[in-house]
Amino acid sequence: MPGVEIHANVIDTLVRGTYLREVPAWVSTVLAALAALVGGVLVVRLRALRAFVTVAVILGLAALAAFVAFTKFDLWMRGVAPSVGLVLGYGVTVIENFVREQREKRRLSQFFSPGVLRELVRHRRDNSLGSSRRLVTVLFSDIRGFTTLSERLEPEQVAEMLREYLSEMTEIVFRHGGTVDKYIGDCVMALYNAPFPDPEHAVKAVRTGLEFQEKTIEVSKRWEERLGVQIRNGVGINTGEAVVGTMGSRQRLEYTAIGDTINLGARLESITKEYGVGIIVSEYTHKLLNGEFMTRELGEVTVKGKSQPVKIFGVLPGSLRKHPRAALEAAATLVIIGRGEECTATTRDISEGGMAAGGVPIAWTTGTKVEIRCEGGLLPKPLTTTGEIVWRRGELAGIKFDDLDPEAGPAVADYVAKRGR
Repeated sequence: MPGVEIHANVIDTLVRGTYLREVPAWVSTVLAALAALVGGVLVVRLRALRAFVTVAVILGLAALAAFVAFTKFDLWMRGVAPSVGLVLGYGVTVIENFVREQREKRRLSQFFSPGVLRELVRHRRDNSLGSSRRLVTVLFSDIRGFTTLSERLEPEQVAEMLREYLSEMTEIVFRHGGTVDKYIGDCVMALYNAPFPDPEHAVKAVRTGLEFQEKTIEVSKRWEERLGVQIRNGVGINTGEAVVGTMGSRQRLEYTAIGDTINLGARLESITKEYGVGIIVSEYTHKLLNGEFMTRELGEVTVKGKSQPVKIFGVLPGSLRKHPRAALEAAATLVIIGRGEECTATTRDISEGGMAAGGVPIAWTTGTKVEIRCEGGLLPKPLTTTGEIVWRRGELAGIKFDDLDPEAGPAVADYVAKRGR
């Protein structure tokens, strides 16, 4: 305003006695400290966006209060200090939470898929990682003969192979909604139905195991070309109650599960070699599969520390589950491709995808490529094709066909359609 009006206002103030009063500095300091505390509490109690909106509203109300105090009550409030305190309290807490959240994400990313990780961060106040008793499906998988394999390779080669293998297996677990509990050397331990409920946990665990088998063959082919080594794995799956959550020492905590259910899962994985199958599931898991997978009952096992035996089942590879099958008793000549080793086997059943045959030498492991010549029995035409051994149980082997020729395919399909089961 012009200088004369300033003088007029000064005289008016002196005449009326309406002097401006100033809020003491110590009051502004206390308000600034309280505002900073409020800003931090808002971030902790509310989500960042809601906290930001609340801070903006508080700043607007504070500015309005300072204006009203000045115009109506001749009171000068030091509004800058509380406003700065509120903004700093909010900003520092947001940054601190962001840094802690990113550090937690990096720590948990080794266990959980990105989707599960986002849910965990979103519900971090729900104590989702706290220890609790719950129904879970546990999967154990490791490389067969890894110790022997390690002796043949240099440590750097073993580390590179494991890195590639475990990376592939982890992606599969995440893709099926599982949680990687830990790596134990070449072994992968995964949990399903944790930390969040999943009604298809048993089915997804078996799907993971089947994909493990397929992906391991792919990885093995690459290493066979480079170093001449073959990789195969075994999978054990069990379902039951376990204590799941963040556990460990004061110095180090990990998300894991403990209990008899976990011990049985590890035991099932260790006996896959004895039964000559790639995947073994317990009767508890088998009940939840609802016939979605083709399985074979393998008998019963007694786990150390338990008096009652547990029924176990072998899960057949996905390639044999895509087609109906029919019993077939016929002589079959099998020849290992590239090595010329030959054996005479007896077929048990057949489908458009493959066959089961008895009398196959134990030394012919899963992954062995064979030429098949089969005739006789009730087959309308002799069958000549190639395939791969995809599961073993003693002298019984499951062979996945490569492409059947135009004549053999319809003949097998017609045979299965008439006598299938």
